Amino acid sequence: RVDGTGVPGETMTKATELREMSDEQLELTLKEAAEGLFKLRMQAQTERLDAPSELRKNRRLISRINPLEFFRKIRLIMITAFSTSSSNATLPTTMRISEENLGIKKEISGFVLPLGATMNMNGTSLFEGATVLFLAQVFGIELSLSAQLIVVLMSVITAIGVAGIPGGSIPLLMMVLRLVGVPMEGIAIILGVDRILDMCRTVLNVTGDITIATYVARSEGAELLREVPAPARV
Repeated sequence: RVDGTGVPGETMTKATELREMSDEQLELTLKEAAEGLFKLRMQAQTERLDAPSELRKNRRLISRINPLEFFRKIRLIMITAFSTSSSNATLPTTMRISEENLGIKKEISGFVLPLGATMNMNGTSLFEGATVLFLAQVFGIELSLSAQLIVVLMSVITAIGVAGIPGGSIPLLMMVLRLVGVPMEGIAIILGVDRILDMCRTVLNVTGDITIATYVARSEGAELLREVPAPARV
């Protein structure tokens, strides 16, 4: 129903009622509306928390594996990587545990993991970028935005060619320092603690390799987290 002004009659009635309300009545109405919105929000939050477990499973990213279960399965690989500081030395353990504990097929682990141990050095690239910025601040050198982009690009590129041995990133890190005008002598500040840093970034490198292997296995339709019996020992 529309009146002569072209405005629906119900809207005009509501507007008239609001104008005729006293300040106390208007305040009470707004308070009730706020309480109603709060109750609806809490109800929606409760329904989200009580969602079925199958719905929550879909929120797992990449390999659709529970992160806690994933790290529990590969803890031996992470310990080996931390103690050896070498992706190549950890590679046999990585392949064996990935096949036995995660259920990754041998054809996939035999291709993805050795390739990742050579090229996938995500922990090393993060280390190089952070180290260059740290040494630049130590020497009071202000890096421009273009210099910082060069650091990011070179850290990723040089990390691909890093040997999977302890301290393999130091020579390439010195090259990046020289490229952006940071004194290479500053690497001596890092060498004292590089062994500990190397242990940590090796764990990150190896974990990234296994993550990619599980993603490839999942994309090929493999059933992950399936216990594979270890070969009998004679």
